[in-house]
Amino acid sequence: MVYTVVLEATAARIESSSLSLGTKITVDNLLQMLYTCILKKVNMKPKQLDRTQNDTDLCVRLIGNRFNLVLVAATRVRELRRGSKPLVDNANHSSSVVLALKEIEQGKVGVEYLKKIR
Repeated sequence: MVYTVVLEATAARIESSSLSLGTKITVDNLLQMLYTCILKKVNMKPKQLDRTQNDTDLCVRLIGNRFNLVLVAATRVRELRRGSKPLVDNANHSSSVVLALKEIEQGKVGVEYLKKIR
């Protein structure tokens, strides 16, 4: 039954929008559409999803590759969780993972963290 509601809601949303077969949409857009349709089906008002945006492509370019990015970010996250002070502004009380990625984006943390691991 749940699947039927989701499929009906998705079909209704797609029919009412300018989407057609072959239109490419992101997973986030599809999830937002499903979320909105389901809430309309149960007569709830949709709320804006609040999430922090990080430019992971920029982080990968700064570090070199995604595998090293994971190692660097994980090392910095451990430091932050052990009480190290953030190198960037933390006015909205971001999680340690978000902070680590922000630090990498802004160039405060870099490839030198790989030396701490090896």
